[in-house]
Amino acid sequence: MDQFVFRYLNISGQAKDVISDDNNNYIFFEIPKSGLVPSGDYLQGNIYFDDWAKYQKRD
Repeated sequence: MDQFVFRYLNISGQAKDVISDDNNNYIFFEIPKSGLVPSGDYLQGNIYFDDWAKYQKRD
């Protein structure tokens, strides 16, 4: 996941460090590892991450 976030930051021009660990915590919530990917049946789209990330608005 850290490499995924790092790619997004690079594509969006944000120079930030990405520090990963094995905890599944986000602020005060524990996120299950299965919560970040589809499980079971899903509809695969036609948009690739790199293409999507290039067109995201930045403040």
